[in-house]
Amino acid sequence: MDGLRATRLFEVLFDLDPDAPLERPNAEDDPTATAPKPWARFTSAAEYLALTPIRVVRFAGELGLASTRVARVLASPAGHHATLPFRAPRTSLNRRLTPKRSFAFSSADLADMKTVKRAFKVTMNDVALAMTAHALREYLLDRDELPERSLVAQIPVGVARRLAGTGGNAVAATGCNLQTHIPDPVERLTAIHASMQSAKALQSALGDDMVVDALSVIPGAALSAGLSLYRGLGLDRLHPPIFNAIVSNVPGPPVALYTHGARLVAGYTFGPLLAGCALNVTLMSYQDQIDFGVATCPDVVDDPWGIAEAIPEGLDALLKRV
Repeated sequence: MDGLRATRLFEVLFDLDPDAPLERPNAEDDPTATAPKPWARFTSAAEYLALTPIRVVRFAGELGLASTRVARVLASPAGHHATLPFRAPRTSLNRRLTPKRSFAFSSADLADMKTVKRAFKVTMNDVALAMTAHALREYLLDRDELPERSLVAQIPVGVARRLAGTGGNAVAATGCNLQTHIPDPVERLTAIHASMQSAKALQSALGDDMVVDALSVIPGAALSAGLSLYRGLGLDRLHPPIFNAIVSNVPGPPVALYTHGARLVAGYTFGPLLAGCALNVTLMSYQDQIDFGVATCPDVVDDPWGIAEAIPEGLDALLKRV
């Protein structure tokens, strides 16, 4: 599930009042709610498959229009700092994953991040990316592995349209240069802001519908089989990584939450790892702080706590410049 809808779980798991009763009003099951009958599911699936050729034609037309819009953005000043696929440097973060996972976390002061945001006229997301970039730069410097080219982050973006017939949701992705090759923290933040502005322009040109429509014409089983074959043949090692890390920003609850009288003090979110990428940093706001959850594959990233603890240090470096 995407981050925005995941935060809806807070409404179910927590209370606004520490003395809230354990019993929930209107919590009984709806007696009129029933699962769809097998024949109804079969009919719905048959209708969906029958309309696939129409969706393919429509998607082809949308793809042509989107390609024109994207080319126009890339040729304009708005696209000068765009992050394109397969431009990420190969690092130790991009080795093959194993089934193991490890987690670390840290928190930063929301007011301090807003101070940096206002001082340098950037966004809160830019500040969070700069803090993460600082941590990754330090991690690679400690291992004498910092590449000359910038690391690239994949930024998940929730899209408004739902997949037809699934009742689910969809997530698109954009890219951002983390500017890890720039030693000065303020120059790095400014460059990250420029990269994200271009990323937003490209995302707008591509459109949210492209992701949803692409998924509606490619069978899930075929997509899964293709990815398995791609990894099994080692094709991912024949080209530069698409990205080096995943960084996701989720708005969380701005008020204190409780469960059976106990106050929630922090909420650390751990996102999934994708093939060829052993690091996911997901941050979520809560009251007056930002909580960072770092998920890694320990056979690839050996010190997740070092990364997590360096993230607030990136904010300190920017505050000193303010």
